[in-house]
Amino acid sequence: MDCFFRVAKSCNVFFISALFLLPFLSFANLQKVGISLTDPDDVTQESFIYFYEDATQDVDLQYDFRRHRDSTSFAFYSKIYSGSYSVQALPLLTDDRSVQFGIDAALDGWYALRLIDIEGLCPSVGIVLEDTQTGTRLNLRQQDTYWFHMVSGNENLRLLVHLNAPVEINATDIGCDGEPATLEVVQPGSYRWNYQIMDDNNNIIDAGNNWNGTLMIQNLIHDGVYRISLTDTFGYTFETEVTINEPQPVVADFVVSDSVTLANQLVFFFDYSFGASDYLWDFGDGTVTQGTAYPSHTFNAPGTYEVVFTALNTSCDDVMIKTVTVEDPLTGIHQPDDATLNIYAANNQLYLDFQQLSHPFAEVRIFNMLGQQLMQVSIPANGLQKIQLPDVTGNFLVTVWVGEKKFLRKVNLQN
Repeated sequence: MDCFFRVAKSCNVFFISALFLLPFLSFANLQKVGISLTDPDDVTQESFIYFYEDATQDVDLQYDFRRHRDSTSFAFYSKIYSGSYSVQALPLLTDDRSVQFGIDAALDGWYALRLIDIEGLCPSVGIVLEDTQTGTRLNLRQQDTYWFHMVSGNENLRLLVHLNAPVEINATDIGCDGEPATLEVVQPGSYRWNYQIMDDNNNIIDAGNNWNGTLMIQNLIHDGVYRISLTDTFGYTFETEVTINEPQPVVADFVVSDSVTLANQLVFFFDYSFGASDYLWDFGDGTVTQGTAYPSHTFNAPGTYEVVFTALNTSCDDVMIKTVTVEDPLTGIHQPDDATLNIYAANNQLYLDFQQLSHPFAEVRIFNMLGQQLMQVSIPANGLQKIQLPDVTGNFLVTVWVGEKKFLRKVNLQN
């Protein structure tokens, strides 16, 4: 939300702005309101309200500057107790604030109060002028000049400026599992609005009058831009937009070349996840790698290892866990189940030895290292079978289904 707004100054001004008097202050994230008053002779004085995190409602010697007054000249000032100030600092607007302004009028006639400067305040902060003598109330954002009549003399209690805390807007995106988004609008203090909330098709999804407090919109199932329109009792309208995103969900999946293997034998892992742009592999032996979809790994010691694969993108992630059993190569106790099918490539041919299997047919698929299928063929699952390879070279994954049993091998294809 852009919280910077400025109104151009007008009139003949002879008061030097406090900005030039406070070189020792830091004006990063400055928040201020400037108000001027012009008398019937077109003489103008300015008064400023600043907001600082460490300021107080009382007199702050490092921030507040007194206004010089005498009984015969025109003066416009804000009040702190009995003191008169050209610059008054207040705490940040986390709740309602009111500032009392006084006038020393040397002349009878019409006076013009103007909003001359707003800096750093969110547009949802109302700047409401109250004339306690006439009962007039107006938002100076909506009407930046107020004319009123007064006789010569002192008016310490006539004018008040009320400021409210800014509207707070919080939104959640649609969840990775499809849970709906929420939109929360909060108005601290007592300021009230008529509101309307619309989606990017201009459908009104909620509306109300004289609202204050917390407004919660739940079960937003569509991403897009939502427009929030707030109008106060003076006709001032503040609008802002909130974007709700729907992230790309992730479904983790991977294939391991050998779920049972021997120590110091290279094992290959192949990503088959959906929606992922990054990959984290924890092989369960203290080795973790990230960024590759097709890593290989050697387990140095016998044992059972849980391989934890996390597929993720900028918003979502998912996890799949598979077990790899590593046997001691000296014992010869265990041979991998898929050792009954030998797969190798030579002379632009893929050879599959089914001599230890008995089944009518097998389905063979060949994938490149990007997971793209290059070919699929059904062959008899007996004896030694050969398949003419496509005109490609490099490392490839071969999957073979024989009934309910699946075999995987990484092979190097050469012409």
